[in-house]
Formats: sequence, structure tokens, C-alpha cells
Amino acid sequence: MMDKEYPKGTEYRKWRRPCGAGTVLLCMALLLMLSGCGRGKEEDAAPEGIYVPEFIPIEGEYVDYDGARVAGNHLCYLSFSWNEEIQYYTQVINRLSLEERTLSSFPLAWPEGPQAQAAIEYTFGADGCLYVIAQTFPGEGEGSELLLCKFQPEGTQDFSRRITEQLRKNPEEGLSIEDMEIDGQDRIYIAGKREVCLYDGQGQYQGAVSPEDAATGQSSSNQSTSDQTGSDQTASDQSTSDQSASDQSVSEKRVLGQASIANPAIDGLYRDGNGKVYMSYGEEGQSGSGGILAEINYEDKNLTIVCTDYPGGSLISPQPGESFLLQDRTCVRIYDPAAVEEGEILFAWMDCDIAGSSVLSFGQTQDGRIAAVLQTQDGHGELALLTKVSPDQAAQKETLVLGVLTGGYNYEPAVVRFNRSNEKYRVVLKEYYKSLSQGGFPGGSPGGLYLRRHAGDHSLRRISGDGDGT
Repeated sequence: MMDKEYPKGTEYRKWRRPCGAGTVLLCMALLLMLSGCGRGKEEDAAPEGIYVPEFIPIEGEYVDYDGARVAGNHLCYLSFSWNEEIQYYTQVINRLSLEERTLSSFPLAWPEGPQAQAAIEYTFGADGCLYVIAQTFPGEGEGSELLLCKFQPEGTQDFSRRITEQLRKNPEEGLSIEDMEIDGQDRIYIAGKREVCLYDGQGQYQGAVSPEDAATGQSSSNQSTSDQTGSDQTASDQSTSDQSASDQSVSEKRVLGQASIANPAIDGLYRDGNGKVYMSYGEEGQSGSGGILAEINYEDKNLTIVCTDYPGGSLISPQPGESFLLQDRTCVRIYDPAAVEEGEILFAWMDCDIAGSSVLSFGQTQDGRIAAVLQTQDGHGELALLTKVSPDQAAQKETLVLGVLTGGYNYEPAVVRFNRSNEKYRVVLKEYYKSLSQGGFPGGSPGGLYLRRHAGDHSLRRISGDGDGT
């Protein structure tokens, strides 16, 4: 049988991680701990509530786990299904009900058929509708086009608009699509490297906004659907001249943020829990290192800077009715860009038997649960559905401490596998480098034992009271 070709414009990603070494190291550590030296002590007061995970398989052929998104009480994601009749792959919208645990799947109804175009960027709206930027595959002698399309959750197409001219207005820079987002009014935002193109709910182009607009308050391209009258202009001028002190303060923040970045480039777009859309940007060539977070003002075609130290490399998602949730590989916290220091930590991933590095996307459901899409060891994905319960409702296990100097994240996958499979014991990772650098362990060593990794051989050794490895 001949191998099936993957559809044009797509790439099926498989993840491969070395396995075995971490499990061996963990078993060695557990043997030492179970010998009576590594028994942990309860150090913290019992929390008011904890998040308990339920792990659910994600079904489908060639699933794009990275693009999965929580919409209401559903997990929406795309997959590919082989169509024998046309000898080609069909793209499928999948809606997993997080209440009933039922899966509904619908093929995308492309009017020209699935072979005529390929999705190069997409996102789901809060209602589960799918928004796609597609590239066409024309016949010989014809040029390729870019389309903006909207599909209902059942796969039927609402509209298809040609947007090639807007996205390729600077040919010397080539085509650059960094991100795509939908606001609470179903308006569409498409981010390139230099600007964000704005479209209404029917896919009609409405102008653009760029990082420079944070300082000037003017849009880079403002397409109006009607001419302003003289009285409208007079009212606008009067409004501008009567700015309050608070408005002036915002303006100063914009100038400050813009002035700190010589050559800004857009990193991403984000929708908060109230339906507002934000842009993050930083110095070109330093993507993911953090920078400016600014709210996009759709009507005025400008930006309001809300944070000048946005944490690059983190994942954020809407918190329904509020601002954002942020995860930084270690924990999930409430994130309000205007009051970063007040963000409450909801839980740590490892407390829920999840390695933070395996989290591809996450979001909060309407009923307050957290849904996280995880990358599994075999290159597939699974859904972790976390529900907050009182501590006495969670499984009671005896806690064992696995102490390391540094690099605890290297042991997380092995610890997670052990904790999920063992009904009696639960391993907690602790790093003791800070304690050593500050003159020893608080209250003595942790049960007389901690473990360390040695450069080169990655072995674990027990450290005796005088510091010698045995």
C-alpha cells in the first residue's frame, strides 16, 4: 500500500522525547526515599481548595493540538480525515463537550473543495466559529490568493474574502502572519510583523494599527465608511482639546513605551475575558523575550499601552468576565496587566500531576474549570480537565520528597508518570540550591537526605551529613 500524502500547506508534527533515563533516575530516588531517609513533612497550611485533574483522550486523525481552544464549555480543535472518494485529506472541526464528554465532528465545507486551498493560520471565536486565513492553489499561470474565511461550528462557510492586497502591501518584507484573534463583537484582527489589519464581522477591511500608533495616537491606515461632517470634526477637535489629566497620563505611558523600543516587531495577539484584544510587541529579533502589551482600540485605530514588562515566553488565555489567566510552565495565575503584582496563583502544574513543559494550550470554561491540552510522551495529545474541590475530596497519598540541587524540571515527566500510576505515594520535587547558598537547610536537612545530579553522568547520589557523596 502506498503512503498517503499529507495535505498541501500543512505539517504533521510529531514530538519525540527520550524516555527511560528519567524513569530509571526516579526509581533510584524512590528506593532511597522509601528506605526511610526521604520522607517529607507537611510544611504548609492546608489550602482552601485544590485542583483535581481528569485526563481525557483527544480523538481524531492528525490532530493539530497547538491550535486547540476552549470555547464556552467545549474544546474546539482541527484534525484531518482521509477521504477515499477524493483521495485527499478533509479538514474537520471537532467540538468536545466538557460537560457530556461527547465529541461532534464536522468536515469543513470548502466551496471549491479541500484541494483548492490550505489553511495557513486560524483561530476559534468564543462561540466556537472557526476563522481561517487560507492560501489558494490556482491553475497554471494564475497567482496565489489569500482568503479570509469564517465557518460555523458545524463546518458550513459564512464568507470568504480576498485579503491578499492588505497582507502583502509591503512586498519587500514578504508575507508575515504572526497571529490571528477575534474580539467580543466577532471582529477580526490579523497580525503581521509591523501592523495588525482590522476586519469587521463580515470580513470587510477596516484599516490597520501598528506599534507606532501607541505614541502618535494615529492609525497607519484608517479607512472610513462615511465622510465626517464639519460639525463632527468640530466636536472631535473640541474633545481632543478637553482631554483630562488621566488621559494625559495615558498618553505619556504610550510615549514612554514606544520610546523604549527602537525597531518594534509584533509578537502576538490576545483576547481577554471581556472580549478586548491586545497586541504584544518588542525589539525585532528578540521575540519571546517580553516587551510591551497594548490594548487595540478598534474604533479609533490606535493603541493604549497597559504594560511595559509583559512576560515573554508565557501563555495567556481569557478569564471569562475578567482579564487573563497566565501560565509560565510552573503555575497558573490570574493576570491583570494593569495590576501584575496582585495576580493570585491558582495552582502549580506539578500539584496536578502535570509537567508544565507539556502544556500546549489552556483556558477556563464557563463553569470555572481549567482545560489544558497536553503533549504526551508518544507524540500525541490529551486533555486535562481540572476541577477545584476541597482538600478532603482529593485522593489521600503519603508524600515523599525528591530533593535536587537544581534542574528539577528535568525530573518532572518521570515524577508525573509515577504520581499518576501510584495509589499510595506521591512524589514532590524540591530544589535546595537556594537553601545551600544561604548557609544550609532551614531547620536542618530534609530528613537527612537530598539528591543531586552530577554533570556528565546524570547520576543521583545520596549526600551524607558532611557533604560527601555516597
